[in-house]
Amino acid sequence: MIMEKDQPEVSIFAPSLENVKEIKLNPHGKGYFYDELIDSVSFVKLETTDENLIGHINYLLFTKDNIIAVDRGNSKTVTVYDKQGRFLNKISRLGQAPDEYAFLSYVTLTPDSSQVVIMDTGNMTLKYFYLNDNGGQLTGSSLAKTEHRPYTFSNMEFITDQLVIGYYDAGNEIPGTPDKPTFIITDLNGKVYYSQYKSYYSNKFHYSTGYPLHRFGSNIYFNPPFNDTIFEVNKNSFKAKYAFNIAGGNHLHIDETTTDDDFREQMRNIDYFNSHFIDLKDVAVFHYMSNVDYLTWGVYIKSEDRTYENNGKCKNPLFSFFHIPWFYYGDNTIVVPVSASKIVGARNDILKKCDSKLAELLLDGLTEDDNPILLFYHMKTKMQ
Repeated sequence: MIMEKDQPEVSIFAPSLENVKEIKLNPHGKGYFYDELIDSVSFVKLETTDENLIGHINYLLFTKDNIIAVDRGNSKTVTVYDKQGRFLNKISRLGQAPDEYAFLSYVTLTPDSSQVVIMDTGNMTLKYFYLNDNGGQLTGSSLAKTEHRPYTFSNMEFITDQLVIGYYDAGNEIPGTPDKPTFIITDLNGKVYYSQYKSYYSNKFHYSTGYPLHRFGSNIYFNPPFNDTIFEVNKNSFKAKYAFNIAGGNHLHIDETTTDDDFREQMRNIDYFNSHFIDLKDVAVFHYMSNVDYLTWGVYIKSEDRTYENNGKCKNPLFSFFHIPWFYYGDNTIVVPVSASKIVGARNDILKKCDSKLAELLLDGLTEDDNPILLFYHMKTKMQ
């Protein structure tokens, strides 16, 4: 539903399906080794000290000079490193003080990447923290300001400094709208410019894809949960970019009568896209759910207008860690955080099958208790 549009800075229209790119996927078709789809791998070891222990990385953010790692579940921290993985500092901490966060709901960057924004559901606020990386030197992080968040979101990105896109699977009540939309474009004062996608969340249905909003560089994408289409969104348009055609032709269906049991049965019998993807400069990579015994993903090579799928096999043992979640980095690179214990567990295989210099640098001094390793997968941009 389109809401008020009286301010000239925003002009959102109903979703457009023109010029959408069809992505054909078939888990039972010809597959390629990971080694045929990934050009190379490099790594960054995040420094481990008593001050910055990380259990699991939920989000990774990158600025020109820094890496920001978010651990929502274990340490509940936002930690800043330089590009070589050297620990610099933490941003705030868990607590109830004005410059602390009560809950790490979601973390993102302002449009110019100068500040880290923590979405705190504990008190319905957005807390902005300075990230001074001018000249490559982080001089400190501190609270810049606090904004009231007008709606409940589990996933949010900035279009401009004052305009945000938010998603919440249970929906929000908006005056004048008959349903509770899950997707909202609003300013920080609560003025809604656009809302869409009715919530079917109920005491009988609780499924969600988690984080259907994605920012890759300056571009924002939205995949309505359990939907086959990915939209690119900005303040002037809402256009379909990719639509999936998964072999079998069946689709998930949700309405007011759907229950968790109904939906589980659908998921057991249908191959479906689950919002995990990354759109890079020359390629796009998509993961989808299928009843095969390996991670199903495909690479769409833009110059060839063709999608290549994996077969679950690899020769390089470091490629076996290419699991979701994926994080965007640079033109054609995907970053995956991997626990140090998994790398140590594969030590013999890595030494035997990987480039000797890379293997020695990766494993040198590494222990199972160290912070996660960031593996940088540089995707192939041509197959033919």
